[in-house]
Amino acid sequence: MDFPGRDATNDLKIRISQAMKIHYWLRLSKSFHERIFSHSWATKTSVCKQATSHFRRLHKLWAAKKHRHAQSLERKRQLKLKTLADTLFKGTKKSYEVSENEKFAENRLPAEQSRLLKVTFVPFNVSSNEKIQYITPVTKFDRHGYKRRKRILVVTDKNLYVVADEGKTLKLKQKLPLNCIEKLEVTSERDNFLLIRVPLHLKNQKGDLVLEVPFLVEMITWIIKMIKRPEILNINAPNSQPICHNRVGEKQGLISITRGLNVTPGIMKGKQGNLIIVG
Repeated sequence: MDFPGRDATNDLKIRISQAMKIHYWLRLSKSFHERIFSHSWATKTSVCKQATSHFRRLHKLWAAKKHRHAQSLERKRQLKLKTLADTLFKGTKKSYEVSENEKFAENRLPAEQSRLLKVTFVPFNVSSNEKIQYITPVTKFDRHGYKRRKRILVVTDKNLYVVADEGKTLKLKQKLPLNCIEKLEVTSERDNFLLIRVPLHLKNQKGDLVLEVPFLVEMITWIIKMIKRPEILNINAPNSQPICHNRVGEKQGLISITRGLNVTPGIMKGKQGNLIIVG
């Protein structure tokens, strides 16, 4: 009985090894996982260990790149805004958890008011080199007596506009450069209070802005995204020292913060003429 020689045996081993490699790569090509977060992978054969490790690393890089490009611009923007909001408010503002799962919007106005803004306000007040980033209705409190005024806040990449709706037209009430905002004061509670601190020396300004903002977390996130200064946000705890706010040509106003039990959060005028925030 004849037995194969050494050369024939080596040739057979080479052919078996090649067949194993071909079979492995064919099986691997049919089991690619396009999801970047999947860690499953075809079992490595002993003859392909080094090549497989190298190829797996390349595949993960490709999958990560494909995943990034597959995301829409809107989704990427939402992710950036949500990440910023989480950094600013998580664990420090009680109302943040309520808005945590809500999608951020650019415009919170009704359709008719948005049309009016576009036709009667923007062409005459917002310069062509500005881009509107965010629009929302707000309640502004007068510096004298804290009377409530319905207003619209328009945030561009350069300025903040306070706008009054006068029926058939919209009128500019105040324009504040974003880079001149000194502080954004809020409470740690569930209310929608916002105090925008304005430098007293700034021309055409009457003092700090006292506001109630329905989508507070959203608006502050947009503003800080524009000015890139998260340190201007200051979160005040209830029962601490009253917040003082400046009024040009007058003494400072006082704002107190209290924690309400089984009470709807809100903002009201106190008996001593101060403003009270109930969180």
